[in-house]
Amino acid sequence: MNKKDIRDYIKNIRKQMDETEYREKSDIIATNLFTLECINDAKMVYIYVSVNHEADTYKIIEKLFEKGIKVAVPKIKDKKMFFFEINSIDELRPGYMNIPEPYLEKVPCPPDVIVTPGVAFSINGDRLGYGGGYYDRYLNDELISVALAFEYQIMEAIPIEEHDKKVKWIVTENRITET
Repeated sequence: MNKKDIRDYIKNIRKQMDETEYREKSDIIATNLFTLECINDAKMVYIYVSVNHEADTYKIIEKLFEKGIKVAVPKIKDKKMFFFEINSIDELRPGYMNIPEPYLEKVPCPPDVIVTPGVAFSINGDRLGYGGGYYDRYLNDELISVALAFEYQIMEAIPIEEHDKKVKWIVTENRITET
């Protein structure tokens, strides 16, 4: 399958997940995420705000706050993605593509970990995003990157290009994989 076919396939499966299954699996993903030392030891986490049945990040963000870990979430400005620190979910408003974004632009300190969304992932850490390349600009070998995904988003292999970046960890409802 090419990238478009994979995106269509995964989005179709995602739409079919009922709310109970979505909540249960998202809760397990969140629990699994907090078994990672890199998350619990972080001082600043950059994390996406979930939409359209992506693995839910709202409870994760709240738990990060409870643990005293600073949080920054993305905002799109002039076709570029920037992260801004938030102190509460209430600091989010609908933004680019109706995705909740921070309305205050509080510049965060550098992250210890970045939690990324994606459409699909290979078992060796390749990431297929939504096609904008926003996260590929942030991911690098020095930054610990963690992808949250449902098990159906994991594939043996996905098509990648030179600019596509890998993630270090993939957390699903069934496993935690270091790539």
